[in-house]
Amino acid sequence: VNICSVFICLFVLFGILTGLIVGKFKGLEWGMGIGGFILSIGGLILTIQIGINRYNELKDAVTAKGILIDYTEEREVKSHRINYSPLVRFSTPDGKKYTIRGLGSNRKKWQIHDAIDVTYKPSDPNQGFITDFQNTWGLTWALSLITLFLLSIGIFFIGGKIRGTKDDTIKIQTILASYTRITMERHFTKSGNIVMLSSFVLFFIFFFISGTIVKPIGTVFIGIGLGSFILGIGQWLSPVNDWELRTIPFVIGVFFFMIGLGAVLLG
Repeated sequence: VNICSVFICLFVLFGILTGLIVGKFKGLEWGMGIGGFILSIGGLILTIQIGINRYNELKDAVTAKGILIDYTEEREVKSHRINYSPLVRFSTPDGKKYTIRGLGSNRKKWQIHDAIDVTYKPSDPNQGFITDFQNTWGLTWALSLITLFLLSIGIFFIGGKIRGTKDDTIKIQTILASYTRITMERHFTKSGNIVMLSSFVLFFIFFFISGTIVKPIGTVFIGIGLGSFILGIGQWLSPVNDWELRTIPFVIGVFFFMIGLGAVLLG
């Protein structure tokens, strides 16, 4: 058993238990914030470890041209959705043939007999993988998404409680300063809405050009994420908004942007 994996499992358990204990004595918001923050640290450690391992594998790896020979099908019990995992066969310089299985998805990305790039270590070709973003960095990306989401939850709740212990009334020094902030807030709000709406226009353009649905949807999600970031800036410029209204757009933005980026790269 990998020692680091055991450490991460213990870290997750520690984060959950700490969150429950803090929540019981200090309140739900403190428990959610502390628990989410601790879990995000564990997720960050795991993400870095997996990313470094993959990087080291790539340094010693070579590439080869493989052929897609088939797909394996797995039906999910609850959703009844079928996942298709590609089977790729490639040859090493010594003439030996190896077959590897790629990560599955709900659609067939390639056709049978298509040429596919494969990356493998000469010392262990059986552990080779398809040379695309999903099979190379997909796990690292997914863990990064989870880590950022947990960190956002931690910052949201902890920041809200810390902010709540202070006087949240913003003193406006002059009418001009107040008017300037309100005007800038309106501009950022309009800009954020325009970015979001533009992403839907790009969806139809990319859909008709590419004929696929994954990347256009990813574009919409990226647009929503960027628009949420812009709206968040506008909320911070407002002289009246509280902590929750200022941070929610950034939490939403992180979630949509990472999902959209993954869809574009995986599609």
